[in-house]
Amino acid sequence: MSKIRLTIPELETRYRIPKYKEQVANEWKKHFTLNSDATVYGNEEAVVYSPYYEDGIGEICLKGAGVMLGYYNRPEETGEVLKDGWFYTGDLGCIDSENFIYITGRKKNVILTSNGKNVFPEELEQYFSRDHLIAEIMVWEDHNSPQPKIAATIVPDWEEVSAYLGENPADEEVEKLIKKEVDRINSGLPMYKRIAEVKVRQEDFAKTTSKKI
Repeated sequence: MSKIRLTIPELETRYRIPKYKEQVANEWKKHFTLNSDATVYGNEEAVVYSPYYEDGIGEICLKGAGVMLGYYNRPEETGEVLKDGWFYTGDLGCIDSENFIYITGRKKNVILTSNGKNVFPEELEQYFSRDHLIAEIMVWEDHNSPQPKIAATIVPDWEEVSAYLGENPADEEVEKLIKKEVDRINSGLPMYKRIAEVKVRQEDFAKTTSKKI
Protein backbone atom coordinates (compact mmCIF):
# COMPACT_ATOMS: atom_id res chain seq x y z
CA MET A 1 0.00 0.00 0.00
CA SER A 2 1.23 3.47 -0.84
CA LYS A 3 1.27 5.74 2.18
CA ILE A 4 2.18 9.37 2.70
CA ARG A 5 4.73 9.74 5.44
CA LEU A 6 3.69 12.61 7.69
CA THR A 7 6.56 14.47 9.32
CA ILE A 8 6.34 16.49 12.52
CA PRO A 9 6.34 19.88 10.67
CA GLU A 10 3.50 18.60 8.50
CA LEU A 11 1.60 17.51 11.60
CA GLU A 12 2.06 20.97 13.07
CA THR A 13 0.71 22.61 9.93
CA ARG A 14 -2.09 20.14 9.22
CA TYR A 15 -3.53 20.07 12.72
CA ARG A 16 -2.48 23.50 14.00
CA ILE A 17 -0.21 22.06 16.66
CA PRO A 18 2.31 24.56 18.06
CA LYS A 19 5.90 24.11 16.98
CA TYR A 20 8.03 22.06 19.35
CA LYS A 21 11.75 22.03 19.91
CA GLU A 22 13.35 19.29 17.85
CA GLN A 23 14.05 17.09 20.86
CA VAL A 24 10.46 17.26 22.07
CA ALA A 25 9.10 16.68 18.57
CA ASN A 26 11.26 13.62 18.07
CA GLU A 27 10.11 12.17 21.39
CA TRP A 28 6.49 12.95 20.63
CA LYS A 29 6.83 11.20 17.27
CA LYS A 30 7.98 8.04 19.04
CA HIS A 31 4.87 7.91 21.19
CA PHE A 32 2.14 7.45 18.63
CA THR A 33 0.24 4.23 19.23
CA LEU A 34 -2.25 2.00 17.48
CA ASN A 35 -3.83 1.01 20.80
CA SER A 36 -7.14 2.42 21.92
CA ASP A 37 -5.34 3.70 25.03
CA ALA A 38 -3.24 6.58 23.74
CA THR A 39 0.32 7.00 24.92
CA VAL A 40 0.99 10.37 26.51
CA TYR A 41 4.04 12.58 26.03
CA GLY A 42 3.89 15.85 27.91
CA ASN A 43 0.44 17.33 27.28
CA GLU A 44 -0.06 15.72 23.86
CA GLU A 45 -1.73 12.47 22.86
CA ALA A 46 -2.31 10.81 19.51
CA VAL A 47 -4.15 7.67 18.55
CA VAL A 48 -5.45 5.85 15.49
CA TYR A 49 -9.03 5.34 16.58
CA SER A 50 -10.62 1.90 16.24
CA PRO A 51 -8.82 0.71 13.09
CA TYR A 52 -11.64 -0.53 10.91
CA TYR A 53 -10.06 -0.67 7.48
CA GLU A 54 -7.59 -3.23 6.19
CA ASP A 55 -3.98 -2.99 7.34
CA GLY A 56 -4.97 -1.39 10.65
CA ILE A 57 -6.06 1.89 9.08
CA GLY A 58 -8.31 4.10 11.18
CA GLU A 59 -9.09 7.73 11.83
CA ILE A 60 -6.28 9.79 13.35
CA CYS A 61 -7.34 11.54 16.56
CA LEU A 62 -5.40 14.06 18.60
CA LYS A 63 -5.69 15.52 22.08
CA GLY A 64 -3.66 18.23 23.79
CA ALA A 65 -3.30 21.88 24.62
CA GLY A 66 -2.09 22.70 21.11
CA VAL A 67 -5.07 21.23 19.26
CA MET A 68 -7.80 23.61 18.11
CA LEU A 69 -10.70 24.32 20.49
CA GLY A 70 -13.35 24.32 17.78
CA TYR A 71 -14.78 26.27 14.87
CA TYR A 72 -15.75 29.84 15.71
CA ASN A 73 -19.52 30.22 16.09
CA ARG A 74 -20.08 26.80 14.46
CA PRO A 75 -21.12 24.52 17.35
CA GLU A 76 -22.61 21.75 15.20
CA GLU A 77 -19.45 21.39 13.11
CA THR A 78 -17.34 21.55 16.26
CA GLY A 79 -19.38 18.75 17.81
CA GLU A 80 -18.67 16.54 14.81
CA VAL A 81 -14.89 16.76 15.18
CA LEU A 82 -14.38 17.27 18.94
CA LYS A 83 -15.58 14.40 21.13
CA ASP A 84 -14.57 13.86 24.75
CA GLY A 85 -11.59 16.14 24.23
CA TRP A 86 -10.37 14.29 21.12
CA PHE A 87 -10.01 16.03 17.77
CA TYR A 88 -11.17 13.66 15.01
CA THR A 89 -9.06 14.89 12.11
CA GLY A 90 -10.95 13.17 9.29
CA ASP A 91 -7.63 11.77 8.09
CA LEU A 92 -7.22 8.01 7.83
CA GLY A 93 -3.86 6.50 8.60
CA CYS A 94 -1.79 3.94 10.40
CA ILE A 95 1.54 3.64 12.17
CA ASP A 96 4.51 1.58 11.05
CA SER A 97 6.94 -0.49 13.12
CA GLU A 98 9.16 2.59 13.59
CA ASN A 99 6.23 4.54 15.06
CA PHE A 100 5.86 6.91 12.14
CA ILE A 101 2.34 7.99 11.37
CA TYR A 102 1.11 7.72 7.78
CA ILE A 103 -1.79 9.36 5.98
CA THR A 104 -3.65 7.13 3.52
CA GLY A 105 -6.49 9.50 2.69
CA ARG A 106 -9.50 11.42 3.90
CA LYS A 107 -12.36 9.55 5.56
CA LYS A 108 -14.96 11.45 3.51
CA ASN A 109 -13.26 10.46 0.24
CA VAL A 110 -13.27 6.68 0.74
CA ILE A 111 -14.94 4.80 -2.10
CA LEU A 112 -16.90 1.70 -1.08
CA THR A 113 -16.92 -0.78 -3.95
CA SER A 114 -19.79 -3.14 -4.80
CA ASN A 115 -17.95 -6.05 -3.10
CA GLY A 116 -17.47 -4.08 0.12
CA LYS A 117 -13.85 -3.07 -0.41
CA ASN A 118 -12.56 0.35 0.60
CA VAL A 119 -10.56 2.34 -1.94
CA PHE A 120 -8.60 5.44 -0.97
CA PRO A 121 -8.48 7.94 -3.88
CA GLU A 122 -5.31 9.57 -2.52
CA GLU A 123 -3.51 6.23 -2.60
CA LEU A 124 -4.38 5.70 -6.26
CA GLU A 125 -3.47 9.28 -7.13
CA GLN A 126 -0.03 8.82 -5.63
CA TYR A 127 0.42 5.49 -7.40
CA PHE A 128 -0.63 6.69 -10.87
CA SER A 129 1.13 10.05 -10.64
CA ARG A 130 4.49 8.27 -10.75
CA ASP A 131 3.87 7.49 -14.42
CA HIS A 132 5.76 9.62 -16.93
CA LEU A 133 2.66 10.35 -19.03
CA ILE A 134 0.61 11.65 -16.10
CA ALA A 135 1.23 15.16 -14.80
CA GLU A 136 -1.79 15.39 -12.49
CA ILE A 137 -4.61 13.06 -11.54
CA MET A 138 -7.79 13.27 -9.49
CA VAL A 139 -9.55 10.01 -8.58
CA TRP A 140 -13.27 10.09 -7.81
CA GLU A 141 -16.35 7.89 -7.64
CA ASP A 142 -18.70 7.91 -10.61
CA HIS A 143 -22.19 8.04 -9.09
CA ASN A 144 -23.91 7.91 -12.47
CA SER A 145 -23.26 4.20 -12.98
CA PRO A 146 -25.50 1.45 -11.49
CA GLN A 147 -22.54 0.08 -9.50
CA PRO A 148 -19.86 2.16 -7.75
CA LYS A 149 -17.15 2.86 -10.31
CA ILE A 150 -13.70 4.38 -9.85
CA ALA A 151 -13.01 7.20 -12.28
CA ALA A 152 -10.09 9.53 -12.83
CA THR A 153 -9.53 12.87 -14.47
CA ILE A 154 -5.98 13.10 -15.81
CA VAL A 155 -3.86 16.00 -16.98
CA PRO A 156 -1.21 14.51 -19.30
CA ASP A 157 2.44 15.45 -19.25
CA TRP A 158 2.37 17.18 -22.61
CA GLU A 159 6.11 16.95 -23.25
CA GLU A 160 5.97 13.18 -22.78
CA VAL A 161 2.85 12.95 -24.92
CA SER A 162 4.60 14.88 -27.70
CA ALA A 163 7.46 12.40 -27.58
CA TYR A 164 4.96 9.68 -28.49
CA LEU A 165 2.53 11.51 -30.76
CA GLY A 166 4.42 14.54 -32.06
CA GLU A 167 3.39 18.18 -31.74
CA ASN A 168 -0.30 19.13 -31.53
CA PRO A 169 -1.77 15.61 -31.50
CA ALA A 170 -5.51 15.18 -31.92
CA ASP A 171 -7.57 14.90 -28.72
CA GLU A 172 -8.63 11.39 -29.68
CA GLU A 173 -5.01 10.27 -29.99
CA VAL A 174 -4.14 11.69 -26.57
CA GLU A 175 -7.14 10.05 -24.95
CA LYS A 176 -6.29 6.70 -26.52
CA LEU A 177 -2.66 6.93 -25.33
CA ILE A 178 -3.62 7.87 -21.75
CA LYS A 179 -6.26 5.17 -21.49
CA LYS A 180 -3.82 2.58 -22.76
CA GLU A 181 -1.33 3.68 -20.09
CA VAL A 182 -3.98 3.52 -17.37
CA ASP A 183 -4.88 -0.01 -18.48
CA ARG A 184 -1.21 -0.97 -18.23
CA ILE A 185 -0.93 0.39 -14.69
CA ASN A 186 -4.28 -1.14 -13.73
CA SER A 187 -2.94 -4.59 -14.57
CA GLY A 188 -0.68 -4.40 -11.53
CA LEU A 189 -3.54 -3.59 -9.15
CA PRO A 190 -6.27 -5.72 -7.56
CA MET A 191 -9.49 -5.68 -9.57
CA TYR A 192 -11.37 -3.58 -7.02
CA LYS A 193 -8.74 -0.80 -7.16
CA ARG A 194 -8.64 -0.44 -10.93
CA ILE A 195 -9.70 2.80 -12.60
CA ALA A 196 -12.68 2.05 -14.84
CA GLU A 197 -13.26 5.43 -16.45
CA VAL A 198 -10.77 8.03 -17.64
CA LYS A 199 -11.32 11.65 -18.57
CA VAL A 200 -8.47 13.66 -20.08
CA ARG A 201 -8.16 17.30 -19.04
CA GLN A 202 -6.30 19.85 -21.12
CA GLU A 203 -5.45 22.37 -18.37
CA ASP A 204 -3.89 21.99 -14.94
CA PHE A 205 -6.22 21.65 -11.97
CA ALA A 206 -6.90 24.68 -9.80
CA LYS A 207 -4.95 24.29 -6.55
CA THR A 208 -4.97 25.62 -3.02
CA THR A 209 -2.08 27.61 -1.57
CA SER A 210 -0.65 24.31 -0.31
CA LYS A 211 -0.61 23.00 -3.92
CA LYS A 212 -3.48 20.58 -3.35
CA ILE A 213 -6.09 20.00 -6.04
